[in-house]
Amino acid sequence: MKRYIFITSVVMLSLFHSASSWAVGCRAIASGMGVEGNKLEYRLNSPLIAIDPNAPIGEILWTRNIDTSGRKWSCNSTAQRPYISSMGPAYSTIIGSNTRGNIYSTGVEGLGIQISDLYQPNRVVPNKAWPTAPQTSDWTSNSYTRIDFIKVGKIGSGSMPNGPVATYSMDGVTVMTVSAYSSTLKFKSCTIDGSYNRTINLGKLNLRDINPTSKDVPFTLTLTCQADSVPAYVQFDALHGSSGDGLLNIDSNVANPATGVAVEIVDAYSHVPLKFAKETKYHLNNETEIYISLAARYKKISSMITPGQANAGMTITINER
Repeated sequence: MKRYIFITSVVMLSLFHSASSWAVGCRAIASGMGVEGNKLEYRLNSPLIAIDPNAPIGEILWTRNIDTSGRKWSCNSTAQRPYISSMGPAYSTIIGSNTRGNIYSTGVEGLGIQISDLYQPNRVVPNKAWPTAPQTSDWTSNSYTRIDFIKVGKIGSGSMPNGPVATYSMDGVTVMTVSAYSSTLKFKSCTIDGSYNRTINLGKLNLRDINPTSKDVPFTLTLTCQADSVPAYVQFDALHGSSGDGLLNIDSNVANPATGVAVEIVDAYSHVPLKFAKETKYHLNNETEIYISLAARYKKISSMITPGQANAGMTITINER
């Protein structure tokens, strides 16, 4: 389940794969099968997909980041060649869409799936591209491949298929696949109490108020849990990118965005910056309520700050396995 946390304010200046043939010119570099390391096939065996059935339609109910970094292909020629990513045959039915692209059927009523592209991780499968000459000859991934399960309707019956979720190929040669086998769907032991979208208002600030940070604005996230021992893995992700631990980039797509500042999210007590795209384990002692206390503040990231809208955002996802 994914929740969105938006931080809004204004900074004011006035106040302040298996084939490896060289016949087509390219070959796969990675080999073997597993869930980590540089592999040709990343196989998720018996993943436990825990969802919140009461989440609104369009919410991301479960996500998994797979470390797919490493050299994926090498080619004889430096000429541009076609790159293609495609959904697996069992995941090829479109049942919806969002801002990232199409959402595909999982075989479970009301539950869809998206998976990020390998070559262009900011996009989702399917994708086509023509890598430039240096990228064609010898290309290395330094990113994660992300799987999202998304609510597209009332969760009902059905089962998830076994086999490839997505296949990635360069010049007709499979250089990577992501597969899932024996997936299990369950309702979550822990959910987030309150609104699915939440706004933290940092107010209007003078330039002198950010030196090098503004005052903390504390907020608390409450997890409501079953009285069981199922761990909850909580992950935060920056909505518009991040330049370091705890730093949320300012949304540059609005009119007159501020520059030279970021929104910093820290632990409300220790002031340690929050780590994004990393899971933290909670719900270890059968608690029915868990409180995550955080604080938001502006942080100066440049010698010069320009005025404007200073909005940022992050998402929170709870996984179980």
